[in-house]
Amino acid sequence: MRGYNLSDKPEGVENYHIKLLIEDIIGIIRQFNFESVYLAGHDWGGVLS
Repeated sequence: MRGYNLSDKPEGVENYHIKLLIEDIIGIIRQFNFESVYLAGHDWGGVLS
């Protein structure tokens, strides 16, 4: 997720809108051409899952 550990840390709260964070997850799923996934999350990841 954006801003955690060694990932990029975009400035401004607008870069952490739930819609954008969900689009990040969808982008990863599409990048790897997964047909389906089991998605589990914790803390903020739980909200997005």
